[in-house]
Amino acid sequence: MSCENCCILAQGRAQGIAGPLDASKAFRAALPDLSVTVEHLLVVGDRAIARLRFKGHFSWVFGEQLGQGQQIDFRAVDLYQVQDGLITDNWHLEDYQTLFAQLAAGTQT
Repeated sequence: MSCENCCILAQGRAQGIAGPLDASKAFRAALPDLSVTVEHLLVVGDRAIARLRFKGHFSWVFGEQLGQGQQIDFRAVDLYQVQDGLITDNWHLEDYQTLFAQLAAGTQT
């Protein structure tokens, strides 16, 4: 599977490890008490699938929204391909509908 045929990065997001690191830094600043729980993990051959649950409180700025301390609780799924002990590919899906509804609840622009 080739990334150029299946995914589009968010505007301004860097390809490779820099992209997720930058996105994570901004999200963690907005939810400083963010935690993640691995609810399910399946490893088959060179692939691993993790079902994740993220929780925290939106207490800073994310995008154009200002958090009011509201609780955030959403799920995501990651599919990893591993070669020689390193993650070579990652596909990530988040429940954006739940996340963005919670981010917007009680915020000001």
